[in-house]
Amino acid sequence: MNANDYQPSCIICEEDRDPKLWFYRCEECDFDAHPECALGKYPYVKPGGVHTYPKHPHPLVLVVKTEDYRPQEKKAMLTTSLVIIEAVIGLQLLVDDDLKCDGCMLPISTPFYSCASCNFFLDKTCIELPRRKKWQYHENQLILSWNQGDHDQYSCGMCNQYSCGLRYTCDICRLSIDVRCFKSLKDCFKHGGHEHPLYLPAGRKNILRCNTGLPPWVADDREIIPHCGGCCVSEESKVFFKCVVCDFKLRMKCATLPYEAIRHECDDHPLFLTYINANDYQPSCIICEEDRDPRLWFYRCEKCDFDAHPECALGKYPYVKPGGVHKYPKHPHPLALVDKTEDYRPQACDTCSEPCDGLALECTDSNCSFIVHRKRKQCFNSLCGCCVSEESQVFFKCVVCDFKLGMQRATLPYKARHEYDDHPLFLTYINANDYYPSCIICEKERDPKLWFYRCEECDFMKPLF
Repeated sequence: MNANDYQPSCIICEEDRDPKLWFYRCEECDFDAHPECALGKYPYVKPGGVHTYPKHPHPLVLVVKTEDYRPQEKKAMLTTSLVIIEAVIGLQLLVDDDLKCDGCMLPISTPFYSCASCNFFLDKTCIELPRRKKWQYHENQLILSWNQGDHDQYSCGMCNQYSCGLRYTCDICRLSIDVRCFKSLKDCFKHGGHEHPLYLPAGRKNILRCNTGLPPWVADDREIIPHCGGCCVSEESKVFFKCVVCDFKLRMKCATLPYEAIRHECDDHPLFLTYINANDYQPSCIICEEDRDPRLWFYRCEKCDFDAHPECALGKYPYVKPGGVHKYPKHPHPLALVDKTEDYRPQACDTCSEPCDGLALECTDSNCSFIVHRKRKQCFNSLCGCCVSEESQVFFKCVVCDFKLGMQRATLPYKARHEYDDHPLFLTYINANDYYPSCIICEKERDPKLWFYRCEECDFMKPLF
């Protein structure tokens, strides 16, 4: 306490200070400060600690994002949304508020880990996720896994959203759950979008188990949700929540919407998930300029009176991170993942000649206009050398139908071995039980029409290339 506190204030944040509360003080300079201003938001977290993560090839540095109180001449180099972070490795990172965590694909929160070599970030909560987890909704142990390739995505078994971040998978039934849904699924919880508690119906608690004969995503056990409380969409879903008091229902896609959205190019500030606005006289979306249903959730910036539909604010693929330069066998230059959803005149795909109006792989060479669809198997496979036409001096033709076989495929060995399996793998041409064909080694999807190697004892499948 300071008996001479006539107008108590904090020198750092320049706001008033409650004279009855403790504070930090320098007697020589008459300098007073709130404890949280003097110590920082995370006083017991030491920035700069170097960390190695098994899923990433480079070292990561622990970062605590703080307010920028640098001299005015240095502030002029930055916008108000940027902060400077000092790392012990001597690198100065310029970090803005639009970073995504590569684990949960949500806006980054502090403290977080940053890679000094590439555009890779992980929340502290994601980097501390257990590598193996026994989950109450699945009888087999789940394994934390990452996509093998820079441009790989998977569909979450709970919200049906595409993602390229961390996921938990089951080795037995191949169930994939992104970490957003994994952390969100509870028997009962309180959601900001409804006044009563929500619960997971008893009949839905066993829906993700794989002891029913079929993998969870193949079994026909979905239930129609009439008018989801967040988006008013009726759809079949395996996992949803119900209110304990009224008839309110919420599907998993809406239950896991991020509270804060990455800033949109039409607004300078972050957008926040809003459930109702009493002053909505003429509700509309600023981005698409169409009317908005005032009963449905939306994203809003209070400073600018900026409202937007969730799909307009987040985009069609909110949990897929564009970028990631990668080379493919059938193109000479590196390709980057891009989202062409909002392109007014999308460029034609070089494989199928149809417009690339969604996720696509685009050439990074400024002199090359090559682009292909990412979500269409035939377009993507044309880059990898799978099921493609090729020039060959020697090939075989069927005497009855139009079947052709290149010499490379005709001479494949019938038996092979791999370090991931204790038994021989045998060349297999078709599997009638392929509910969700994938490769155990690279964890990528497999075209069920193409040949692959298989171990019957372990249900182990590996594509040819």
